[in-house]
Amino acid sequence: MPSDCSRRHFLASGVGVAALGGVSTLVGIGPVESWTPSFGTWPRDHYDLRNRAANPHAEPPTDPEVAWRARPVEKPGSVVVGPERVYVGGEIHAGGQGVAALHREEGRVEWTASVGGATLALRRGTLYAGAHQGESTGLTALDAATGERRWRSSVGEVDGIAVADETVFVGGNPDFAAIDAASGRIRWTDTGGPQAYPAVADGSLFATDTYDLCRYRSRRVSDVLTGSTPPRDWQAEISGFTSHPVVAGGRVLVGSESYRQAPENGALSAFDADSGERRWSAVEVSDDDAPVVVGSSAVVAVGVSRRSVSDRTVGDTTRWLHTRFRTGPNAGASRPVIG
Repeated sequence: MPSDCSRRHFLASGVGVAALGGVSTLVGIGPVESWTPSFGTWPRDHYDLRNRAANPHAEPPTDPEVAWRARPVEKPGSVVVGPERVYVGGEIHAGGQGVAALHREEGRVEWTASVGGATLALRRGTLYAGAHQGESTGLTALDAATGERRWRSSVGEVDGIAVADETVFVGGNPDFAAIDAASGRIRWTDTGGPQAYPAVADGSLFATDTYDLCRYRSRRVSDVLTGSTPPRDWQAEISGFTSHPVVAGGRVLVGSESYRQAPENGALSAFDADSGERRWSAVEVSDDDAPVVVGSSAVVAVGVSRRSVSDRTVGDTTRWLHTRFRTGPNAGASRPVIG
């Protein structure tokens, strides 16, 4: 039987209480527990914690019709779908609303909030809204049903959010941060940067920080007691502004602008999830958008004006190329939501 110190949560006591200022609390150690989106939802910008951006339960309608149309925020930048509501976020302009909740079936606005929401994440009744421009930067936790503010953290510019194991992992500039999901207390920080994004898969936390990809080790008791950043298992250089890391098939797939400075590296690279070794680089695209994993054999690299598909295992063959593609839909179940 594993010891108490190897369990998923550690109850601070004794010297732990003294080190934590006399506060007794549950803090996460060990592997990061992930979760799967419930049927009919799209709880993150890139669907699940692996950032696959593909819902295996959703299919496009055969004869689509517009069910409703709304413009609750000035410039929508993020759309997530819950069981009862659709949440739309964007940056605040001229004192407007940055986040709104709409009735899923009717499109009726149920509440709005004057916080930036360029990236959103929904988990256990809380909507986490991150902003990365102007005075609205930071992370805000809102009650998903009422819009009431639960807490706010001034972590700087926020690019990506992943909620796992009662922790909100925030990629941004200047810090990559781990925040207690209930209280908003910062547990630890690491170097971030523009276009920093998290992913969680197979008990591990992965992150990009502009020019690098890394996998963190499981958090130890000593890390908790000292508030230290967990060490990195490995770190790989991307050589360009990175996108959301996508974890699939034992690989971590990252899109970047590296091909602009070093075309031989390609715009899409695959790294071994265990060792961090670069397995292949391929695909030239026009933007630094994230790849999308569909099924067991294909990777879709998405650009503003074109899509190309390559094999996710070897990456050396472009299967097809589609041009003149621009927007990205989210499909909770049978009804897509376009933002």
